[in-house]
Amino acid sequence: MQAPNQVAPRRPTLQKDPITVVVLKATDPIEYEFPGQRKKKVFLATVATSNQVFQVKVLNIKLKKEFKQKNVITMSGYIRYKNVLEINERSVVQNAPDDQRIEVPNDIWIRAKTPPKIRDLCQEDPGNLPTIVSGLFLLYVENTAVQLHYIPQKGVRVSEKFTCTARPNSG
Repeated sequence: MQAPNQVAPRRPTLQKDPITVVVLKATDPIEYEFPGQRKKKVFLATVATSNQVFQVKVLNIKLKKEFKQKNVITMSGYIRYKNVLEINERSVVQNAPDDQRIEVPNDIWIRAKTPPKIRDLCQEDPGNLPTIVSGLFLLYVENTAVQLHYIPQKGVRVSEKFTCTARPNSG
């Protein structure tokens, strides 16, 4: 289990020590491909410890059955990018023992359900890796600036409307 005040790594880091989490939600698998490669599937999940929320990118579709809501699982051999965990073919994910429970406080549940504000994403430290956000976005490239426009999904209320401009790294 992770120490409460442990600072998230600034660069991708292989995490060998196991972490026990409760699954808050998981998406249906989606298919993706890169040019010249075969199609692959991935799904996203949100998990939590008693004091922290993580977004999980699961590249091993065979693990979908472990990522059921309220299921307590132990993960090891994953890659961590800030508060995003990546589970791949080498990662180990298994159900925690039946007697192991994780109490998730209400503020953690609320934080897990609340999408980040675009304004906050734009103000992140450029030395850090980008934050992964699920949702629908349009990207416009204009004079080497990238603008990010939030497009809400059907039935989602938008509390802010504005454009975020981020300059690509020049070095």
